[in-house]
Amino acid sequence: MSSTDPIQYISFVALMVSDIDISRRFYIEALGFEPISHLVVTGRSPTAVELGLDELRTEGLFLQRDGMRIQLQQQDRPPHCRLPEIRKQLGLSHFGIRVENLDAALDRVRAFGGNVPEGHRHKNEQYQSQVARIEDPDGVRMELLQMPGDPTNMPGNPIHS
Repeated sequence: MSSTDPIQYISFVALMVSDIDISRRFYIEALGFEPISHLVVTGRSPTAVELGLDELRTEGLFLQRDGMRIQLQQQDRPPHCRLPEIRKQLGLSHFGIRVENLDAALDRVRAFGGNVPEGHRHKNEQYQSQVARIEDPDGVRMELLQMPGDPTNMPGNPIHS
């Protein structure tokens, strides 16, 4: 980062959730995230203005694991105010999580309200890997990857600048 770069830090990825308590339990107990901050914003926020509301209550729970930070966000919107369906939006496709034991990880996902769709598991003999697509209790997609080697290394060929 240069001294003229106005970006200080990529802070987090926000996930809209339907029930912050259910999502908290899933992300902490099933996936091992740790809570780091909690925020409640009420009144005329940028989202309230965007939705044409005088006020809106938004609750955010910030979690972190392995350097990744996410925000679970729940908004108390009147029934007539709906954000666009996440499936119709461009943006988050899924996020990846390396696991040591895919079967054990899938058991935990199911135990804490996640979904493991049928047919979303794949083995790759070349990389000695297994991948499963899962969903959190609200349908946010994730990829669990079991693969030998350092879990902090990214799959694929390294890019050297």
